[in-house]
Amino acid sequence: MLQDGDEIATANFDVDGLVISMADCTIFGNWATLDGLISTTLEIQDGSGCDASGQPTPPWLESATHVETDGDGWSLLDNEASLVVSLAPSDTQSRSNELSVPAELSPAMLSIAPGGLPASFVLGYAGGRWIPLDQGILAGATIDDSMWTVESECGAVSGEWNISVRGRVLTSPPQLSTTLPDCGLATVAPWFHSARAFGFQNQLLVLFDADGDELGRFVKAG
Repeated sequence: MLQDGDEIATANFDVDGLVISMADCTIFGNWATLDGLISTTLEIQDGSGCDASGQPTPPWLESATHVETDGDGWSLLDNEASLVVSLAPSDTQSRSNELSVPAELSPAMLSIAPGGLPASFVLGYAGGRWIPLDQGILAGATIDDSMWTVESECGAVSGEWNISVRGRVLTSPPQLSTTLPDCGLATVAPWFHSARAFGFQNQLLVLFDADGDELGRFVKAG
């Protein structure tokens, strides 16, 4: 449940994105879910009434990594399986500190992942520094236990990732309006936003999308 003192808010999840509305501030974003995992990316837009210098992600949503159905609503849990917040559908909302959500996770809202990797690929730990196999792409990627970062001479783009009990990957969805410079970031960062599995073939790391198609291949740096 939300702690006493939190702002009254509604959180509307639908196939087109996520909108969190508070008394004098509205935050927009995208979301994805897979195998019980949930990931969100939020941003403050001009004219939203929010403090652009502040943290756009509410604490209750920032710590949520898993989602479970809870009657007609959802329960958001953290990585320790502790309850972060209970979300009730708007048509049953009776207390001001409840949040509104769809009553069901429809197929159109879900990230559909491949049923398995091709026979020549295996799952493995993707941590470390990686360089695209295509030497014409001047950007590298660093992966740790919870974050991915793509860097080039133009800057860097980062996001979160998590792995389900079935070995499938959920990465942070892209922001609603992100303009990346065409210097490697624009090519490699979308691979990570779309990745639903990390596979290995010999010494290669290969990112697969929700249809099981290859997004990009990497070799270990150093």
